Amino acid sequence: MTKDPEMALLEDGLALWLALLQNAPSSTPHLISLFEGLEELLQLGSENLKTSLLIMECTILLDPFSISTRYGRALLSVCSRLYTDVSGEAQILIMNILLTFLKTVSKDNWPEEIESMFHVILSSLREREGDYSKVLSTNIYIVFYLVVLDLPRFYRLIASFNDDTILQTIVTGWIDQSQHFYRMENHKLSLLALLTLAVTDVELTKYFFNDIIKLMARTVDKCTDTDDKGFRYDILLRKLKTDSDHLIGETKDYQRRKAVVELDATSRIDILIFVRGKVSELQQLLGLEVFYKLFWGVDTQVTDRVAEFLS
Repeated sequence: MTKDPEMALLEDGLALWLALLQNAPSSTPHLISLFEGLEELLQLGSENLKTSLLIMECTILLDPFSISTRYGRALLSVCSRLYTDVSGEAQILIMNILLTFLKTVSKDNWPEEIESMFHVILSSLREREGDYSKVLSTNIYIVFYLVVLDLPRFYRLIASFNDDTILQTIVTGWIDQSQHFYRMENHKLSLLALLTLAVTDVELTKYFFNDIIKLMARTVDKCTDTDDKGFRYDILLRKLKTDSDHLIGETKDYQRRKAVVELDATSRIDILIFVRGKVSELQQLLGLEVFYKLFWGVDTQVTDRVAEFLS
């Protein structure tokens, strides 16, 4: 069955638009002005949804300042509405757009509309406990990022649910989901987020203490290695410093994505220094006597590993 000529023309036009963005060396007013037509395209149906969402993400990467200041509110409103009408891969693409926005736009410049997106994500974590889908994994990653980047906003959002059990439910989901992560970046961010949260809440820390220590041991093991002198180091951090890939032959879009990773504040955190600092804060929060009583109650193999990291 042949495609409608108008639909085929639209598909070709979108593919050309995406290729133009991926290879554009820099932003131009005309390229950014094209963004205005995306909302209408997103409402045409699902056939070109994936390409339209990729165009949206590539445009943010090309010029995050212009997009956030001129179209940020509309972009987030559209994504929030669209998220509830789609599923699977489309939801993941929308969350990737949000994550790109978070990584490229200063939190001081996040529009109010971003709160509705976070609310949708937190609701999904509360309602879909035990679901290990890729969609939920992506949502959890965004919440990890929010906790590390803007903890006060996270607590405000949690309070808006008027549910005393939501934080415990969400953290339980985080810990369960962390066992299914396969990317080192996800493991690292999960620990950064959990420790950031733990040092602000005594009762939460006591309730999840065993899980926190076990996650700490597992994550530091996955995300660190030892050099030829026996010194332990953060694998991801060293990769940022020593990567000699000159990106010859790669698209400009790929180079921009790599630059976002390199400039990302969470990527530049040394996990060993971070863990040692947060353990010290936990000791102050709980008191040394309570901390060590809980610590030595964890499996010996786990505590031995953690003690080694901390030494």
